[in-house]
Amino acid sequence: MNASLKEHKSYNKTTNLLTLFFLSALFLTIRTIFLLSAFYFISNHEELYNGTLAHDFLQNPSLFIKNPNLAFCYQYMPFAGGTFIVSILAIPFFALLGNSVFSLKLLSILISLATFVVFYLLLEKFFSHKTALIFGILLAFSAPYPILTSLILWGNHNESVFFTALLFYLILSYNEYNSDKKRYLILSGLVAGFGFYFDYIFITTILSVIIFLLLSKRNFFFKKDVLYFSISFICGFFLWFYTAFLTNFENLRIHKPGIAADFSIFYLIKKFLKLIIFDLPSSFWLKEIRLMGINILPSIYYLIFLFSFIFLLTSLFKEYINKKKLPNYFLFLLYIILFSLVFTFSKFSTGKAIEGINLFVFPFKIYRDRFFITLFPFIIITVSILLSK
Repeated sequence: MNASLKEHKSYNKTTNLLTLFFLSALFLTIRTIFLLSAFYFISNHEELYNGTLAHDFLQNPSLFIKNPNLAFCYQYMPFAGGTFIVSILAIPFFALLGNSVFSLKLLSILISLATFVVFYLLLEKFFSHKTALIFGILLAFSAPYPILTSLILWGNHNESVFFTALLFYLILSYNEYNSDKKRYLILSGLVAGFGFYFDYIFITTILSVIIFLLLSKRNFFFKKDVLYFSISFICGFFLWFYTAFLTNFENLRIHKPGIAADFSIFYLIKKFLKLIIFDLPSSFWLKEIRLMGINILPSIYYLIFLFSFIFLLTSLFKEYINKKKLPNYFLFLLYIILFSLVFTFSKFSTGKAIEGINLFVFPFKIYRDRFFITLFPFIIITVSILLSK
């Protein structure tokens, strides 16, 4: 009996590994095709800036070794810690492949692949193999904009999703298992702190985790666990404090608008409705086929997500009433809700819609929808969970 069980587990493990390998190859193939056929955005200026540190370090490494703080001067903005991190990661790629845009693209693709793998493992472990498989296929064949942005080494929103996936994996492990809880919690704090330093949009992830733990483990904030998490968070956030010291706390300011909103209720409602009705569907960048003024393809894509979201939300309440326990997918729904609220109450906006996806004609369209990059995996996860039921 034990031998049969071990053989079954070994078979499942082999199947999962083969599935992950196949999906990863598919993920890379599709993005490589996009890369080779979409050179019109190849010279993104922020991406090129992120390669400057790697270029200069390899030209004169002793200068940076003697003056370690010099490297921080290459950070794109004082608040943009992620640009510094990807600049450091680019050094071995430049050393092996030369100072080229291709090196930056390869690094960006590998970070996106790592995010893909962590999400797959999360879904396979805490949901089902079927859910992970559907997610893998849908993300590999996702809408054009998420694919294009996975090829740009911005060092902010897109790359920060990796830390979101990793933190969610650790938190669900902490929530599900009785052993190694302290280890999962300490690692979660480190990832949360570093992720917030990497990109401030990570605040949505942190809020999601805190509310999830507050509702699913109500005694969490009255145990030593919160102390472990807080201390490890501060350790993970160390580079932020160091950058604040070097820049005289300039990293507190995010561009000129800042992060607080002082708009009227009417404006906030209007912005929220614009987000969920117009901005999100148009951000997929699907081919424009209009019927009675409605862009059909992105509307269908978005309606599938909305149906999945509403269905899971109603199922969540039913499960909680029957089992007195919140399902794991509540964490993903919570992220989507909080992202929408954080964006609405921020001073950032997408502005007017830009018709067409030709970046020759509209070179700055690539920036318009960048706020939504972190949301795309959760849209796909929501649909995947419903389809696997």
